[in-house]
Amino acid sequence: MIVLLNNQWVKKEDAQVSLFSEGLMFGLGVFETLRTYGDKELPFLEEHLQRLFTALEKLPIPCAYSREQVEIMVRKVAGKAPQTLQRIKILVIPEVVMVCSVPLNIPPEIYQGVTLKSIVCQRSLPEIKSTSYLDCYLSHQEAQAGGYYDALLVDEQGQVYEGSKTNIFWFEEDILVTRRDSVLPGVMRKIILEKFPFQTEFKSITVSKLVKQQEVFVSNSIIGIAPIIAINGQELNNGRPGPRTEEAICYWRHLSCGG
Repeated sequence: MIVLLNNQWVKKEDAQVSLFSEGLMFGLGVFETLRTYGDKELPFLEEHLQRLFTALEKLPIPCAYSREQVEIMVRKVAGKAPQTLQRIKILVIPEVVMVCSVPLNIPPEIYQGVTLKSIVCQRSLPEIKSTSYLDCYLSHQEAQAGGYYDALLVDEQGQVYEGSKTNIFWFEEDILVTRRDSVLPGVMRKIILEKFPFQTEFKSITVSKLVKQQEVFVSNSIIGIAPIIAINGQELNNGRPGPRTEEAICYWRHLSCGG
């Protein structure tokens, strides 16, 4: 692991904060997780920095570094890490900015389809990628303990919101649909809505109706797009990715490689 803490290189074991930090005691912090492509390229870094600094203003959390300085820190970390494909995290809590890199390890089989388990849970601040993340963390752990890839967050009435680590989309014929509000404004979600060649709509949907859709996929900045082939054990599209989802995956790969 490569760690840059307040613009100083440190070993992983030396990356420390005070026990009395508001970030530790109250979960007052924001973070971004992104990845490199190709030869350490960061095609979506601008979108991540925009979301990060918007969140810092909303909470608010003071940051000793400007957006431009944080960008330089991210590029320094990406450049120093030996791997070309990396998972990079930016963490900001009061008095601390940390950027770290680990190797990007994505099981290739997820692009053949993954599964979701619906769990009653909603983010307290869905518009902010906050370190106050316990509900999502526990939901994800519960889903994985049951053999599922991710948790599908729903309310008591079964209304679908998002995954614990992902945004969710589905196709209604040729129209790409997702929920409009009360979800994390994912960077990959933004890219899909603004740059993909699909007509899009915003709708709400219940789990009982979602499992009847032929094509559903999840997205985030690490995996890009992964098809959903089952929800709560019920298969979608005979347990195979659909053609429009495969088209979306191809378009994501094209965009991320500078196309």
